[in-house]
Amino acid sequence: MKKNILILVTLFIVVLTNISLCSDYENHWAKEAIELLKEKEIVQGDETGNINPDANITRAEFVKIVNKAMNYATKGNEQYNDISGDEWYAEEFLIAKKIGYVQGDENGNANPNTNITRAEACVILARIFNIDNEKKLNFFDEEAIPSWAYTSIAGLIEKEIIKGYDGNVFNANNNITRAESFTLINKVNQMKENGEIKDIVSDNLVIATGKDIYGNTVSFYVVKKDNKYYLSNNRTEIRIALNMDEVKDEKTYPITTLDNKWEGNLNSYIDFYGDRLASNAITVYMNEKKVYDFYKNVLNTEYDFEYKIYMTCDKNDPGQASAYTWVIDPCINVSYYENNDATVDSVGAYLDILAHEITHMVHFKTSSYENVSQSGAIVEGYADIMGELIEIYYGIDDSWIHGNTRGEMRSMINPNDTSNPAKIGDAYYWDPNFLLDEGGIHRNSTIISHVAYLMYKNGINDIERLARLWYGSIKYMNGYSTFGECRYAILESAKELKMTNKEIEIIKNAFNEVGIINETGEGYTVIINNVEYSNLNIIKVDDIILEHENIRLHYNGDKIVKGWYIISNNEEIIEIGDDKKEEVVIDTYINPEYIFENNLVKIRLVLIDNSGIEKIEDINIFFKTVEDGIAMILSGKEYEATEENPIYTGAIFDGIVLENRTNKNIEKWEIMNEVTGKYELCKEGTNNKQEIFTVMDNYEEVEENKYKLTIRAEYEDGTEEIKEIYLKVLHITNIANNDIVSANEDLKIKWSGEAGKEYYIRMVKLSEAGDEYNTEIEPGKIVTGSEYIVSAEKLEKNCKYRIALKESNAQYYHIIVVSTMEVNKTTIENYNEIKTHTAGEELKLKLSGKEAGDMYQVILYDTEGRLMWVQNSAEDEMIIMTAEEAVRGQYKIGVSISRQGISSEKEMFDITIK
Repeated sequence: MKKNILILVTLFIVVLTNISLCSDYENHWAKEAIELLKEKEIVQGDETGNINPDANITRAEFVKIVNKAMNYATKGNEQYNDISGDEWYAEEFLIAKKIGYVQGDENGNANPNTNITRAEACVILARIFNIDNEKKLNFFDEEAIPSWAYTSIAGLIEKEIIKGYDGNVFNANNNITRAESFTLINKVNQMKENGEIKDIVSDNLVIATGKDIYGNTVSFYVVKKDNKYYLSNNRTEIRIALNMDEVKDEKTYPITTLDNKWEGNLNSYIDFYGDRLASNAITVYMNEKKVYDFYKNVLNTEYDFEYKIYMTCDKNDPGQASAYTWVIDPCINVSYYENNDATVDSVGAYLDILAHEITHMVHFKTSSYENVSQSGAIVEGYADIMGELIEIYYGIDDSWIHGNTRGEMRSMINPNDTSNPAKIGDAYYWDPNFLLDEGGIHRNSTIISHVAYLMYKNGINDIERLARLWYGSIKYMNGYSTFGECRYAILESAKELKMTNKEIEIIKNAFNEVGIINETGEGYTVIINNVEYSNLNIIKVDDIILEHENIRLHYNGDKIVKGWYIISNNEEIIEIGDDKKEEVVIDTYINPEYIFENNLVKIRLVLIDNSGIEKIEDINIFFKTVEDGIAMILSGKEYEATEENPIYTGAIFDGIVLENRTNKNIEKWEIMNEVTGKYELCKEGTNNKQEIFTVMDNYEEVEENKYKLTIRAEYEDGTEEIKEIYLKVLHITNIANNDIVSANEDLKIKWSGEAGKEYYIRMVKLSEAGDEYNTEIEPGKIVTGSEYIVSAEKLEKNCKYRIALKESNAQYYHIIVVSTMEVNKTTIENYNEIKTHTAGEELKLKLSGKEAGDMYQVILYDTEGRLMWVQNSAEDEMIIMTAEEAVRGQYKIGVSISRQGISSEKEMFDITIK
């Protein structure tokens, strides 16, 4: 009987065991995720072995699973207020707080035993993997999503880590189930193992919090380098520098530490600027993210290059306000300026300004451009437009004024309010061929940005659609594009976006209103090989037509094209196409009888308007064979500069581009050094293109103001080609760069021009920062002869001016800075004491003569005139030799004062050390 009872008990135990082994998730939708996490010992069942997949999960349980999944074990020293330290989860929260992915509520509590919601779980995972996104969500219950979780949820959805429920709802405030938690953590764990995402610990990132300039508490990431912390988001680093020299030398300082306290040699600057400096850095960080997300989500692009954002805060110049981009060594500098209320802000803390600079980066990387003339104005206009559209997109500002939140810089709604042109040729318009401001690129940019405002005002006010229109047009332009080509590019982008006829009409009317009435702004337009030209009777085409290259003719005007013709040498008109409205292609081979002198081909376009009136336009292009050799390009035009017909250029000459017009590759480019008589390697360029830069420092000594460059190209087949380029130098002969002239006397300007030729002189007053004032001292003026006089009545003391000189047909300018500032004479106060100095004793100078803001420059020479030491300082006392350096000998000391970039004449002092 006992044996039977034992058998029954044993069978009962076996039955119970079998029951416990039958899991409560066997048929659950999350079975696979649960088993994977159990296999890795990340999750386990309760005391009965059950997982309870559909039950809620507390914040403490979620944190423990996260720590195990991520292998987080490093504990901090600070605990949340509602955890004593004896709880089973206490160490888990020490880890979470150390890393920063749980931040606690406003009272510093972690609420460990509260069930965690879907929104809270998303925020934790988004922080860990630095995932968030500004993309708009389209759930029916979108308004119920907490603002603090919105970008985190959008980021996880964009990465396909989480999704909503049937019925297009997200249920952000519902408690997340254990099964949902396990699925989420398993998903990110697998993506991490596959290298698709990286957690902040792997990236050496730490989560910190702080306040932006508006007083909002925000979360951000800092990266640890050399035991210091810099703001970072895996794309950029944001760093502090005390002045521009340190930016260039990359002597930058950390932004923040874990507890948001400053670190490094910034104490005096923090005393001066206070916490505002930290708030600005954080705001710049948040703004960069907004711009990145806009380009990624709205424009479907992601700039795949790294750059740094430097923030300069020169205590000696708190009034500065500047932002600019270096695209060669990619970085953005955003300086500080002082508000009326004495607070200090960074221009980068304002979204439209930072978006402007980042747009330059994107524009340059996606479509290389020349930042000069009309092309430069287009680029500046695009940057202003994108800055404004991004601000409107995020609901920050819709004023259409660039920099509005820190004071008007350029108005796009009414450009004349900021002394900018609203259309071509109005009172504020600058000649784009003039070199100042690179052809007026900032001044004239409002013509383009005003077009965007007019589109917005008149009905194209969907911000995402308007942004895609402008961004999509970039690929239709090149480095030398004109305003007319911008119109053409926008219309092509509109076609690509399938815009309506009404929208096309709005676009055309907007360009018409600013004076860009077609692809060149006036008359009819023809496109030859993708380059547009207007109805000038003789046009020298920038693009050279090669022997085996089709000639594409495309008319983009509003008239009806009756026919296309080539005119032969005997002026016989040979029809080459039927009636065309848009395009015809000429065969790749041009019969020699159609080629004029100097390889000139004439194309005649016959147009007819609705009234039946014919208009005939002749366009000249140059035909070049592929064996043409080296071509020299200046400002997009090819030149054959001979000794009899040199190129007129300024004394400071740059931008010669040599292009290989042959089928052979060039192994090496060289340029003749006229001093040594030997060839030297040119600056590195591409195989078929080379840029040459040379500075004529000794132009006064050049015989008859002529200069010759000798270029040699060695081809891969061992042959070589030598090309001589003759330049004729135009320069001001009686004033040196940065000369200081008297404001009490007439200013006489003499130059190396030829009698009887016309020259263009323009003189403008400069601000202390070197920017031009709106008014010209001497308006653009055509003069003859070789002397021009500016009346003393027009010159102000303590002012700086810039003079530009141009020969009527020249492509380059000579620019000279003339200052009427009176710079004080420097004195070494202790000269009598130190002119005979004792060896082995420290040599200190006591200087006087400068005013506030001036700088001393001290230069030390040895007996043979060799430079030993240079120092710039604002201090009146400086050590120029230590006791060890003060050895016997004869020395000369040169001392001068610099004010706003203008230096006084250097005074020389003799020192004898015995």
